[in-house]
Amino acid sequence: MSKKDWRTEIEPLLLEAAEHDQQKQYFQAIQIYQKAYDLIPEPKQAFEVSTLILFNMGEISFINKDYKLALNSFSEAVKCNNGLGNSHIHLRLGQLHYERGEMERAKDEFMRSYMGGGALIFQNQDPKYFLAIKNFVDQGCATS
Repeated sequence: MSKKDWRTEIEPLLLEAAEHDQQKQYFQAIQIYQKAYDLIPEPKQAFEVSTLILFNMGEISFINKDYKLALNSFSEAVKCNNGLGNSHIHLRLGQLHYERGEMERAKDEFMRSYMGGGALIFQNQDPKYFLAIKNFVDQGCATS
């Protein structure tokens, strides 16, 4: 299958998955995102659409407190094109590690998120996540 073919097949799947997501039909959305992801040729990490799909799957899973699937999705997304350094991906990874009690890994991810997005990235999140790194930020160990 040529690059054009798989991209053409993925576009309607992404729209369909987004519609299911908006209608809170999360199981269907995940299934369709997975179908789209399976169409991407190897190495999947080389394509930015992989980052998008994995991010969306991770978000749906995070919202539904399926932390195992969310962690898997975001852990893969960070390896993809434009994934490393993405403040939102690092924020979610930090939150997931936090919820698993993996505080050092959580702090590392929160700092990566903070370095890319500043304090605003934490604005609509539970304050406990920013508190995990507040001492480092207050001491000037990070720049915004």
